[in-house]
Amino acid sequence: MLSLGNKKREHSMSQRIALVLLALALSGCASLNWSRPGTTEAQFYQDRMECEQMGANMYPPRTQQPTGQVQTNCTTYGNQTNCTSRAAPDLSQAIDTSISQRASALESCLRSRGYTRGK
Repeated sequence: MLSLGNKKREHSMSQRIALVLLALALSGCASLNWSRPGTTEAQFYQDRMECEQMGANMYPPRTQQPTGQVQTNCTTYGNQTNCTSRAAPDLSQAIDTSISQRASALESCLRSRGYTRGK
């Protein structure tokens, strides 16, 4: 039987996987979808790197922590149980809220340099 804590961990893991896949789709695979006549692969990678840097300067990573998480630790000695609770920030669950803006800036920059999306 899954506890509520396990369900939350599974849900947050699914969110992290989805974000990683989105990031890969928006950035890493971009080289396969862009073309410009007369451009070498090396030139494309140089242009893409410059456009990514521009996007990163315009939209630096901004992380947002999920709210409402509490960590409770209990210890039992004999018949007595003592519990303490505190906010539990989990940096592994931080979400970069600027990723879509950087992807849009990358696309706009590449288009301004004459690249078009392949089919």
